[in-house]
Amino acid sequence: MAPLNNATGTYDDFFNDPKHSDFVLQIEVTKGKMDDVAYAISEDEVLEQILANQGKNVQILRVEPLHMSSPILAKRSTLFQKLFSKLQMDPKSPIKIRISASKVEAFMELLHFMYGRKLSSATEKSRVALLDLATVADKYGVHSCLNQCIHLLSKLPMTKESASFYLEMASHVKATSNIRSLANAAKTFLIARYKDASEYKEEMCNLSFAAMQAIFDRDDIRVESEDALYDIIVKWAENRFPKLEQRRAIFRYSPSYITDITDIVRFPHMSYEKLREILPRHDFDPEFARNVINDALFFKAEPLNLRWTVTVGSKAILKWPYIKREYMKSTYDFHLSRDQCKK
Repeated sequence: MAPLNNATGTYDDFFNDPKHSDFVLQIEVTKGKMDDVAYAISEDEVLEQILANQGKNVQILRVEPLHMSSPILAKRSTLFQKLFSKLQMDPKSPIKIRISASKVEAFMELLHFMYGRKLSSATEKSRVALLDLATVADKYGVHSCLNQCIHLLSKLPMTKESASFYLEMASHVKATSNIRSLANAAKTFLIARYKDASEYKEEMCNLSFAAMQAIFDRDDIRVESEDALYDIIVKWAENRFPKLEQRRAIFRYSPSYITDITDIVRFPHMSYEKLREILPRHDFDPEFARNVINDALFFKAEPLNLRWTVTVGSKAILKWPYIKREYMKSTYDFHLSRDQCKK
């Protein structure tokens, strides 16, 4: 490989150039979403997935080989730096990276950024492209690219998709002033948009876990009852996580998430009838189901004056899941006749 001496720190002319490369990056495009990694998964777990894929056979739509430089990629990407330290670099053995077809464009843009330290004009003008690129840049630990995406996104009007993304990203990315300000703006936007949860049940099914938390951790959310809120969350989980094992990761006490579902659904305020529906559900972890039901039943059995507090030392503090929301009140028209009420 020819030396990479460049005072500007950019290497556009060396991209996919065999003379300035020491290995082949074999991009295997898949039909599914094998490369799509949830925010709960750490960089080390992403690395393990890549290493495991080196000898694993799956259905590949196409293969795109690129001549790449490990010093350049390692300089820009913390994940590639770890990857190269674990692999024995052999020019004759390509390194395989599996990417779903929906993310190939963003991944290629990321590779070009690592060589040239700039984004294409098309990406800079597209919210969707910036969001996709930010996701991939975060996954591969290219923080300079992520920060540039955040800077450009902050100039665009807020949408429910971008707000959901900012909150999910802020829950696991090392906080910067740009990310914090975006997350705060996103939370304000979502709270205002979904103040009446009963009106946007279908739309909320596509939001992230962090977005759902921002919406439902308030006392003044407009919802008929905690039963109704629980139904919204269950429907959201079924839509967002179609596989049973994915939903079980939600309906359990899990350190993989910034919080667990008990910080969204206040089970002690659900009706006895709705609590009975939890145990038979296959997507609930059995231990989790037993715990939340027992907790709710003990709460309901407490005298009213003791329900709201727990003693910590000499102080009594509010127990968050036990605070009652300001549920929407049902209204009745007492001027209707008996026959009209039957309709």
